[in-house]
Amino acid sequence: MCVRARIGLSYPAQLKFNVHEYMNNHYVKYTPMLSLAPSYASEYFKVEKSSDCLAPFDRFDITTVDNSDQFSKTSQKKLKNYIDWFVEQSKMKRVTNLKTKKDKFYKLNLITLTLPFEQFHSDQEIKNKLLNQFLVEAKKRWFMHNYIWRAEKQKNGNIHFHIVSDVFVPWQECRQVWNRICDKLDLVKMYTARMKERFELGFNVTPEELEKYSIHVLKSRYKSGKKTGWSDPNSVDVHSLYNINNVGAYLTKYLTKKEEINLEQFVATAGAPSEIVDLLEKQKAEYLSKKSVTGRNWFVSDNIRHYCKNLTLEIKDDIKDLCLEAFTEMKDYIINNEFVTVIKKGAQYFSKKSKLIKQAYDKHIEDMRAKLHPGCNANCLWKIKHLQINLQKAATPKLQPCQLNLFLNT
Repeated sequence: MCVRARIGLSYPAQLKFNVHEYMNNHYVKYTPMLSLAPSYASEYFKVEKSSDCLAPFDRFDITTVDNSDQFSKTSQKKLKNYIDWFVEQSKMKRVTNLKTKKDKFYKLNLITLTLPFEQFHSDQEIKNKLLNQFLVEAKKRWFMHNYIWRAEKQKNGNIHFHIVSDVFVPWQECRQVWNRICDKLDLVKMYTARMKERFELGFNVTPEELEKYSIHVLKSRYKSGKKTGWSDPNSVDVHSLYNINNVGAYLTKYLTKKEEINLEQFVATAGAPSEIVDLLEKQKAEYLSKKSVTGRNWFVSDNIRHYCKNLTLEIKDDIKDLCLEAFTEMKDYIINNEFVTVIKKGAQYFSKKSKLIKQAYDKHIEDMRAKLHPGCNANCLWKIKHLQINLQKAATPKLQPCQLNLFLNT
Protein backbone atom coordinates (compact mmCIF):
# COMPACT_ATOMS: atom_id res chain seq x y z
CA MET A 1 0.00 0.00 0.00
CA CYS A 2 1.28 3.48 -0.83
CA VAL A 3 1.18 6.63 1.20
CA ARG A 4 -1.94 8.78 0.94
CA ALA A 5 -1.07 12.43 0.52
CA ARG A 6 -4.59 13.41 1.51
CA ILE A 7 -7.92 11.78 2.24
CA GLY A 8 -10.80 13.95 1.09
CA LEU A 9 -14.36 13.75 2.34
CA SER A 10 -17.44 14.93 0.50
CA TYR A 11 -19.62 16.83 2.96
CA PRO A 12 -21.75 20.01 3.03
CA ALA A 13 -19.55 23.12 2.96
CA GLN A 14 -21.27 24.61 6.01
CA LEU A 15 -20.66 21.50 8.17
CA LYS A 16 -17.88 21.93 10.73
CA PHE A 17 -16.72 18.73 12.34
CA ASN A 18 -13.95 16.78 13.97
CA VAL A 19 -12.78 14.05 11.61
CA HIS A 20 -12.75 11.31 14.28
CA GLU A 21 -16.25 12.13 15.49
CA TYR A 22 -17.52 12.32 11.92
CA MET A 23 -16.10 8.91 11.06
CA ASN A 24 -17.58 7.29 14.16
CA ASN A 25 -21.02 8.80 13.55
CA HIS A 26 -21.13 7.60 9.95
CA TYR A 27 -20.13 3.99 10.44
CA VAL A 28 -16.57 4.49 9.27
CA LYS A 29 -13.80 2.26 10.52
CA TYR A 30 -10.41 3.93 10.39
CA THR A 31 -7.02 2.51 11.28
CA PRO A 32 -4.02 4.78 11.96
CA MET A 33 -1.16 3.89 9.60
CA LEU A 34 2.49 4.81 9.30
CA SER A 35 3.97 5.12 5.81
CA LEU A 36 7.76 5.24 5.48
CA ALA A 37 9.83 6.45 2.54
CA PRO A 38 13.59 7.10 2.45
CA SER A 39 13.13 10.88 2.72
CA TYR A 40 9.83 11.34 4.56
CA ALA A 41 7.22 9.64 6.76
CA SER A 42 3.49 10.12 7.01
CA GLU A 43 0.73 9.23 9.43
CA TYR A 44 -2.70 8.75 7.92
CA PHE A 45 -5.94 6.81 8.28
CA LYS A 46 -6.73 3.64 6.41
CA VAL A 47 -10.47 3.98 5.91
CA GLU A 48 -13.02 1.21 5.67
CA LYS A 49 -16.60 2.37 5.37
CA SER A 50 -19.76 0.37 5.77
CA SER A 51 -22.61 0.33 3.28
CA ASP A 52 -24.44 2.79 5.56
CA CYS A 53 -21.70 5.40 5.28
CA LEU A 54 -23.05 8.64 3.85
CA ALA A 55 -19.78 10.08 2.57
CA PRO A 56 -17.58 8.79 -0.26
CA PHE A 57 -13.82 8.83 0.31
CA ASP A 58 -11.27 9.90 -2.31
CA ARG A 59 -7.66 8.83 -1.97
CA PHE A 60 -4.62 10.14 -3.75
CA ASP A 61 -1.53 8.01 -4.24
CA ILE A 62 1.60 10.19 -4.42
CA THR A 63 3.61 7.45 -6.15
CA THR A 64 1.33 7.15 -9.17
CA VAL A 65 3.06 7.97 -12.47
CA ASP A 66 2.11 11.43 -13.67
CA ASN A 67 0.84 11.48 -17.26
CA SER A 68 0.57 15.26 -17.50
CA ASP A 69 2.64 17.26 -19.94
CA GLN A 70 4.05 19.63 -17.30
CA PHE A 71 6.78 18.80 -14.81
CA SER A 72 4.89 20.05 -11.77
CA LYS A 73 5.96 19.97 -8.13
CA THR A 74 3.81 16.87 -7.65
CA SER A 75 5.66 15.16 -10.51
CA GLN A 76 8.98 16.13 -8.97
CA LYS A 77 7.95 14.57 -5.64
CA LYS A 78 6.83 11.35 -7.31
CA LEU A 79 10.01 11.07 -9.33
CA LYS A 80 12.12 11.80 -6.26
CA ASN A 81 10.37 9.04 -4.32
CA TYR A 82 11.04 6.50 -7.09
CA ILE A 83 14.69 7.57 -7.24
CA ASP A 84 15.07 7.28 -3.47
CA TRP A 85 13.71 3.73 -3.41
CA PHE A 86 15.71 2.71 -6.50
CA VAL A 87 18.91 3.90 -4.82
CA GLU A 88 17.95 2.43 -1.45
CA GLN A 89 17.50 -1.11 -2.76
CA SER A 90 20.58 -1.04 -5.04
CA LYS A 91 23.60 -2.91 -3.77
CA MET A 92 27.16 -1.97 -4.56
CA LYS A 93 28.41 -3.87 -7.65
CA ARG A 94 31.94 -4.53 -8.84
CA VAL A 95 33.30 -4.52 -12.38
CA THR A 96 36.84 -5.51 -13.31
CA ASN A 97 38.86 -4.09 -16.19
CA LEU A 98 40.21 -7.11 -18.10
CA LYS A 99 43.33 -5.22 -19.21
CA THR A 100 44.37 -3.45 -16.03
CA LYS A 101 42.77 -5.95 -13.63
CA LYS A 102 41.51 -3.01 -11.55
CA ASP A 103 38.11 -3.04 -9.87
CA LYS A 104 35.53 -0.31 -9.90
CA PHE A 105 32.44 -0.17 -7.74
CA TYR A 106 29.08 1.39 -8.47
CA LYS A 107 25.43 1.27 -7.49
CA LEU A 108 23.73 2.72 -10.54
CA ASN A 109 24.75 4.24 -13.84
CA LEU A 110 23.60 7.36 -15.66
CA ILE A 111 23.26 7.29 -19.45
CA THR A 112 22.80 10.50 -21.45
CA LEU A 113 21.50 10.21 -25.02
CA THR A 114 21.75 13.22 -27.32
CA LEU A 115 20.85 13.71 -30.98
CA PRO A 116 23.81 13.77 -33.41
CA PHE A 117 22.14 16.46 -35.57
CA GLU A 118 19.69 19.32 -35.14
CA GLN A 119 16.20 18.19 -34.22
CA PHE A 120 13.63 18.72 -36.95
CA HIS A 121 11.21 16.01 -35.83
CA SER A 122 8.69 16.46 -33.03
CA ASP A 123 9.51 15.41 -29.47
CA GLN A 124 6.84 12.74 -29.65
CA GLU A 125 8.32 11.22 -32.81
CA ILE A 126 11.79 11.16 -31.26
CA LYS A 127 10.45 9.36 -28.20
CA ASN A 128 8.30 6.92 -30.17
CA LYS A 129 10.84 5.96 -32.84
CA LEU A 130 14.19 6.40 -31.12
CA LEU A 131 13.95 6.26 -27.33
CA ASN A 132 11.41 3.44 -27.32
CA GLN A 133 13.56 1.25 -29.59
CA PHE A 134 16.65 1.97 -27.49
CA LEU A 135 14.88 0.81 -24.33
CA VAL A 136 13.63 -2.34 -26.07
CA GLU A 137 17.14 -3.21 -27.28
CA ALA A 138 18.65 -2.33 -23.89
CA LYS A 139 16.44 -4.96 -22.27
CA LYS A 140 17.69 -7.61 -24.72
CA ARG A 141 21.37 -6.62 -24.84
CA TRP A 142 22.12 -5.52 -21.27
CA PHE A 143 19.02 -6.83 -19.44
CA MET A 144 18.03 -3.31 -18.45
CA HIS A 145 14.65 -4.10 -16.89
CA ASN A 146 14.84 -1.44 -14.17
CA TYR A 147 15.29 2.14 -15.30
CA ILE A 148 14.10 5.73 -14.94
CA TRP A 149 14.29 8.18 -17.84
CA ARG A 150 13.93 11.93 -17.95
CA ALA A 151 13.66 14.09 -21.09
CA GLU A 152 15.02 17.63 -21.22
CA LYS A 153 15.84 20.31 -23.76
CA GLN A 154 19.38 21.41 -24.54
CA LYS A 155 20.26 25.06 -25.11
CA ASN A 156 20.07 24.48 -28.87
CA GLY A 157 16.50 23.19 -28.53
CA ASN A 158 17.33 19.50 -29.10
CA ILE A 159 15.68 16.97 -26.84
CA HIS A 160 17.99 14.69 -24.88
CA PHE A 161 17.43 11.88 -22.39
CA HIS A 162 18.92 10.87 -19.03
CA ILE A 163 18.47 7.18 -18.13
CA VAL A 164 19.28 5.71 -14.70
CA SER A 165 19.70 1.93 -14.56
CA ASP A 166 21.23 -0.67 -12.26
CA VAL A 167 23.19 -2.70 -14.85
CA PHE A 168 26.59 -2.22 -16.44
CA VAL A 169 26.39 -0.75 -19.95
CA PRO A 170 29.55 -0.64 -22.15
CA TRP A 171 29.63 2.91 -23.51
CA GLN A 172 31.04 2.12 -26.97
CA GLU A 173 28.43 -0.51 -27.72
CA CYS A 174 25.77 1.79 -26.28
CA ARG A 175 26.87 4.60 -28.63
CA GLN A 176 26.84 2.31 -31.66
CA VAL A 177 23.33 1.13 -30.81
CA TRP A 178 22.01 4.67 -30.27
CA ASN A 179 23.62 6.03 -33.46
CA ARG A 180 22.17 3.19 -35.50
CA ILE A 181 18.73 3.91 -34.09
CA CYS A 182 19.12 7.67 -34.72
CA ASP A 183 19.89 6.95 -38.35
CA LYS A 184 16.30 5.75 -38.78
CA LEU A 185 15.59 9.49 -39.08
CA ASP A 186 18.83 10.10 -41.08
CA LEU A 187 20.39 12.07 -38.22
CA VAL A 188 23.79 10.34 -38.51
CA LYS A 189 23.85 10.63 -42.31
CA MET A 190 23.30 14.38 -42.06
CA TYR A 191 25.97 14.65 -39.37
CA THR A 192 28.43 12.76 -41.59
CA ALA A 193 27.71 14.98 -44.60
CA ARG A 194 28.16 18.16 -42.56
CA MET A 195 31.45 17.07 -40.98
CA LYS A 196 32.94 15.90 -44.30
CA GLU A 197 32.06 19.24 -45.85
CA ARG A 198 33.49 21.19 -42.93
CA PHE A 199 36.82 19.32 -42.80
CA GLU A 200 37.22 18.87 -46.54
CA LEU A 201 40.43 20.97 -46.48
CA GLY A 202 41.71 19.62 -43.17
CA PHE A 203 41.52 20.47 -39.49
CA ASN A 204 39.97 23.79 -38.47
CA VAL A 205 38.32 25.27 -35.38
CA THR A 206 35.93 28.09 -34.58
CA PRO A 207 36.40 30.77 -31.88
CA GLU A 208 33.34 29.39 -30.05
CA GLU A 209 34.95 25.93 -29.85
CA LEU A 210 38.22 27.35 -28.52
CA GLU A 211 36.32 29.06 -25.71
CA LYS A 212 34.95 25.70 -24.53
CA TYR A 213 37.74 23.21 -25.32
CA SER A 214 41.52 23.15 -25.65
CA ILE A 215 43.17 22.73 -29.04
CA HIS A 216 44.48 19.31 -27.91
CA VAL A 217 40.91 18.04 -27.25
CA LEU A 218 39.65 19.40 -30.58
CA LYS A 219 42.49 17.74 -32.52
CA SER A 220 41.84 14.46 -30.75
CA ARG A 221 38.15 14.62 -31.69
CA TYR A 222 39.07 15.44 -35.26
CA LYS A 223 41.40 12.44 -35.58
CA SER A 224 38.84 10.12 -34.00
CA GLY A 225 36.04 11.36 -36.26
CA LYS A 226 38.14 11.18 -39.41
CA LYS A 227 39.19 7.62 -38.56
CA THR A 228 35.54 6.47 -38.48
CA GLY A 229 34.55 8.52 -41.52
CA TRP A 230 32.40 10.75 -39.26
CA SER A 231 29.92 7.89 -38.93
CA ASP A 232 30.12 7.46 -35.14
CA PRO A 233 29.22 10.80 -33.50
CA ASN A 234 29.75 11.22 -29.76
CA SER A 235 26.05 11.12 -28.88
CA VAL A 236 26.22 8.98 -25.71
CA ASP A 237 27.71 9.53 -22.26
CA VAL A 238 27.75 6.77 -19.62
CA HIS A 239 28.76 7.39 -16.01
CA SER A 240 28.96 4.74 -13.31
CA LEU A 241 27.77 6.28 -10.05
CA TYR A 242 30.33 4.93 -7.61
CA ASN A 243 32.35 7.94 -6.39
CA ILE A 244 29.43 10.17 -5.39
CA ASN A 245 28.80 10.37 -1.64
CA ASN A 246 25.02 10.69 -1.89
CA VAL A 247 23.84 9.07 -5.11
CA GLY A 248 20.18 9.65 -4.33
CA ALA A 249 20.63 13.39 -3.75
CA TYR A 250 22.75 13.71 -6.90
CA LEU A 251 20.19 11.94 -9.09
CA THR A 252 17.29 13.80 -7.55
CA LYS A 253 18.90 17.17 -8.24
CA TYR A 254 19.96 16.07 -11.72
CA LEU A 255 16.65 14.59 -12.85
CA THR A 256 14.09 16.77 -11.10
CA LYS A 257 15.41 20.18 -12.08
CA LYS A 258 12.85 22.34 -13.82
CA GLU A 259 13.59 24.73 -16.66
CA GLU A 260 12.67 28.33 -15.94
CA ILE A 261 10.16 29.54 -18.52
CA ASN A 262 9.30 33.22 -18.95
CA LEU A 263 6.16 33.79 -21.03
CA GLU A 264 5.56 37.38 -20.01
CA GLN A 265 7.64 38.58 -22.94
CA PHE A 266 5.03 37.23 -25.34
CA VAL A 267 2.03 38.99 -23.80
CA ALA A 268 0.65 41.65 -26.16
CA THR A 269 -0.28 45.05 -24.79
CA ALA A 270 -3.93 46.01 -24.60
CA GLY A 271 -5.32 47.08 -27.96
CA ALA A 272 -2.40 45.66 -29.96
CA PRO A 273 -3.11 44.85 -33.67
CA SER A 274 -4.01 41.25 -34.50
CA GLU A 275 -0.81 40.93 -36.58
CA ILE A 276 1.28 41.65 -33.48
CA VAL A 277 -0.73 39.17 -31.40
CA ASP A 278 -0.30 36.44 -34.04
CA LEU A 279 3.44 37.13 -34.27
CA LEU A 280 3.84 36.91 -30.49
CA GLU A 281 1.90 33.63 -30.40
CA LYS A 282 4.19 32.21 -33.08
CA GLN A 283 7.28 33.34 -31.18
CA LYS A 284 5.83 31.87 -28.00
CA ALA A 285 5.33 28.46 -29.69
CA GLU A 286 8.93 28.49 -30.98
CA TYR A 287 10.22 29.48 -27.54
CA LEU A 288 8.31 26.68 -25.80
CA SER A 289 9.48 24.10 -28.36
CA LYS A 290 13.07 24.90 -27.38
CA LYS A 291 12.49 25.23 -23.66
CA SER A 292 10.02 22.49 -22.71
CA VAL A 293 9.44 18.89 -23.76
CA THR A 294 6.16 18.12 -25.47
CA GLY A 295 4.27 15.19 -23.95
CA ARG A 296 5.64 12.86 -21.28
CA ASN A 297 8.94 14.09 -19.89
CA TRP A 298 9.75 11.26 -17.45
CA PHE A 299 8.91 7.63 -16.93
CA VAL A 300 9.81 4.68 -14.72
CA SER A 301 9.89 1.04 -15.79
CA ASP A 302 7.07 -1.29 -14.80
CA ASN A 303 9.20 -3.02 -12.15
CA ILE A 304 10.01 0.22 -10.36
CA ARG A 305 6.45 1.49 -10.59
CA HIS A 306 5.01 -1.73 -9.17
CA TYR A 307 7.57 -2.58 -6.48
CA CYS A 308 9.35 0.63 -5.37
CA LYS A 309 6.64 1.61 -2.92
CA ASN A 310 6.56 2.92 0.61
CA LEU A 311 6.58 0.66 3.64
CA THR A 312 3.26 0.84 5.49
CA LEU A 313 2.71 -0.32 9.08
CA GLU A 314 -0.31 -0.25 11.31
CA ILE A 315 0.27 2.00 14.31
CA LYS A 316 -0.17 -0.39 17.22
CA ASP A 317 0.92 -0.16 20.83
CA ASP A 318 4.50 -1.24 20.08
CA ILE A 319 5.21 1.80 17.87
CA LYS A 320 2.47 4.15 19.04
CA ASP A 321 4.68 6.10 21.45
CA LEU A 322 7.43 6.50 18.83
CA CYS A 323 4.97 7.85 16.27
CA LEU A 324 3.42 10.17 18.83
CA GLU A 325 6.84 11.60 19.66
CA ALA A 326 7.94 11.90 16.03
CA PHE A 327 4.78 13.54 14.71
CA THR A 328 4.09 15.91 17.61
CA GLU A 329 7.47 17.20 18.73
CA MET A 330 9.19 17.64 15.40
CA LYS A 331 8.91 20.98 13.62
CA ASP A 332 9.84 19.83 10.11
CA TYR A 333 6.30 19.32 8.86
CA ILE A 334 5.57 19.03 5.17
CA ILE A 335 1.82 18.57 5.62
CA ASN A 336 -0.09 18.74 8.88
CA ASN A 337 -3.88 18.62 9.03
CA GLU A 338 -6.70 16.47 10.39
CA PHE A 339 -6.33 13.83 7.69
CA VAL A 340 -2.58 13.32 7.33
CA THR A 341 0.73 14.44 8.82
CA VAL A 342 3.92 14.28 6.75
CA ILE A 343 7.37 15.00 8.18
CA LYS A 344 10.85 15.11 6.69
CA LYS A 345 12.21 12.26 8.78
CA GLY A 346 12.35 9.05 6.75
CA ALA A 347 12.68 5.31 7.22
CA GLN A 348 16.26 5.44 8.50
CA TYR A 349 15.23 7.62 11.43
CA PHE A 350 12.41 5.29 12.51
CA SER A 351 14.58 2.19 11.98
CA LYS A 352 17.15 3.52 14.46
CA LYS A 353 14.43 4.17 17.04
CA SER A 354 12.59 0.83 16.80
CA LYS A 355 13.84 -2.72 16.24
CA LEU A 356 10.40 -3.73 15.01
CA ILE A 357 10.42 -1.06 12.32
CA LYS A 358 14.02 -1.90 11.38
CA GLN A 359 13.11 -5.56 10.86
CA ALA A 360 10.09 -4.61 8.77
CA TYR A 361 12.14 -2.11 6.75
CA ASP A 362 14.96 -4.62 6.07
CA LYS A 363 12.42 -7.19 4.94
CA HIS A 364 10.74 -4.58 2.74
CA ILE A 365 14.07 -3.83 1.02
CA GLU A 366 14.87 -7.53 0.51
CA ASP A 367 11.41 -8.17 -0.94
CA MET A 368 11.88 -5.21 -3.26
CA ARG A 369 15.24 -6.55 -4.46
CA ALA A 370 13.81 -10.00 -5.05
CA LYS A 371 11.02 -8.56 -7.20
CA LEU A 372 13.28 -6.21 -9.15
CA HIS A 373 15.86 -8.96 -9.76
CA PRO A 374 13.90 -12.23 -9.98
CA GLY A 375 15.95 -15.39 -10.40
CA CYS A 376 19.33 -13.82 -9.68
CA ASN A 377 21.43 -12.23 -6.98
CA ALA A 378 20.58 -8.53 -6.68
CA ASN A 379 24.30 -7.79 -6.43
CA CYS A 380 24.98 -9.17 -9.91
CA LEU A 381 23.69 -8.49 -13.38
CA TRP A 382 20.95 -10.48 -15.04
CA LYS A 383 22.27 -13.62 -16.78
CA ILE A 384 25.91 -12.58 -16.64
CA LYS A 385 27.28 -15.50 -18.65
CA HIS A 386 25.12 -14.63 -21.65
CA LEU A 387 26.13 -10.97 -21.37
CA GLN A 388 29.85 -11.77 -21.27
CA ILE A 389 29.69 -13.98 -24.34
CA ASN A 390 27.67 -11.36 -26.17
CA LEU A 391 30.20 -8.61 -25.42
CA GLN A 392 33.58 -10.34 -25.46
CA LYS A 393 32.90 -13.06 -28.04
CA ALA A 394 35.44 -15.27 -26.31
CA ALA A 395 35.74 -17.65 -23.39
CA THR A 396 36.24 -15.88 -20.09
CA PRO A 397 37.96 -17.07 -16.93
CA LYS A 398 35.83 -18.39 -14.12
CA LEU A 399 34.44 -15.45 -12.14
CA GLN A 400 33.86 -14.87 -8.48
CA PRO A 401 30.15 -14.65 -7.54
CA CYS A 402 29.97 -10.83 -7.55
CA GLN A 403 32.69 -10.01 -10.09
CA LEU A 404 31.77 -8.65 -13.52
CA ASN A 405 34.57 -8.66 -16.14
CA LEU A 406 32.83 -6.43 -18.64
CA PHE A 407 35.12 -3.43 -19.32
CA LEU A 408 36.31 -3.29 -22.91
CA ASN A 409 38.44 -0.77 -24.81
CA THR A 410 39.36 1.23 -21.72
